Amino acid sequence: VIAYVSGPPAYDVLKEHLDPEAIAVADNHAVLGKVGFATVVLIGIGLAQIVIRWAGGTSPPRWTGWALAATLALTAILFAVTAHHGGGIRRPESRDLLKYAEPG
Repeated sequence: VIAYVSGPPAYDVLKEHLDPEAIAVADNHAVLGKVGFATVVLIGIGLAQIVIRWAGGTSPPRWTGWALAATLALTAILFAVTAHHGGGIRRPESRDLLKYAEPG
């Protein structure tokens, strides 16, 4: 929580107390969190586009609803994986499951 709330300076302090595997998991967790945030922003833009078209009296194409639903489902999976990586930072016993989720 400290690294999340206070940013990079706190993360640098915590790096001294974590093993290299925990640091790698934390880095993956950070990247997944940023990708998840960007995906949520894109979903918001898509929903705004649908609302604006609907308010203007034009119905949006059918594929936009399906695309947003699929993106939302994938984002939910992404956040679940991100949360699991976050748990792997403090719980070394759950890191074994992360090894199966990584490609290669």
